[in-house]
Parts: sequence; C-alpha cells; structure tokens
Amino acid sequence: MAVYIKHVDGDDLEDDLRRIHDAVFGDDAPLVDFKLGEWWIAYERPETKGESPIFAGFAGYVPAFSTPGAAYFNRSGVLPSFRGQGLQRRLLRVRELHAKRHGYVRGITDTTENVPSARNLAKEKWLPFTPRYNWNKLPCAIYWKKEWPLG
Repeated sequence: MAVYIKHVDGDDLEDDLRRIHDAVFGDDAPLVDFKLGEWWIAYERPETKGESPIFAGFAGYVPAFSTPGAAYFNRSGVLPSFRGQGLQRRLLRVRELHAKRHGYVRGITDTTENVPSARNLAKEKWLPFTPRYNWNKLPCAIYWKKEWPLG
C-alpha cells in the first residue's frame, strides 16, 4: 500500500503526533512541542471509507534561533513496520522543499547513535559540522547542515 505525506497543523493533530512520537521513540527522546514549527504526517489511506489512516511516521522543523536563516529539523520518526522503504528520506526532502520555499537558506539537525538516520542525511547531501553552540548536549551527537542556493 502507498504511503502518503501530508503537511499538518501540529496544534490540531498534537495527540496523533504525540502517539506516533511515543510509538517511534518511547522514552528514548524527549517530547517536542508540536504547537511550534511545521509538521508532516506519513500515513496509509484506510481501505474502508470512514476508517482512520494508518500512521507510518512524522517529521518537523522549527526556525533555528541560533543560526540566522536556518531551519532546525528537530524531529523525524518512522514506525518500525514502515522502515526500509525510503520514508525518512522522503520526509527529509519534503521539509527541505518547504523550508526553501519559506525563505530558509540552510537546514541544520543532529543525530545521536542513529546510524540509519546519519546515512539518510549523508545520502541527501547533508554535511557533518561542528556548531558554535552544542545544542544537543550529548557527547555522541553528530551535527549536520545543508545549504540551499537562493532562487
């Protein structure tokens, strides 16, 4: 079945985003504020009309206040049953496109002990870097950036 990605209002779908977040991360990652920034949900359409969608993952970004002109890709998660299908890279690309269209000139993010996420970032031409301020605070954090040409 096809997985669709939809831009959503984090305030309106906060409960759904929270459930997906908990299913992906459990207690391993602090909950983010879904009322801030831009959010997307990945889902399968139900087979029967009137049924709820089957959630596959989510992703978001917020303005990076420490880096002018940057969007901070603050969270992305794909449920285990949907992994290995390129969904995280699709969520990355849709956020990049949205951020560029809204005037951001770069994206920044971080990974911690998550080799598949790091590989996906590298495949999408994100580059490791050392920030002036280590916002993640974990010694295992890898910081990533990607510059977007204007126009």
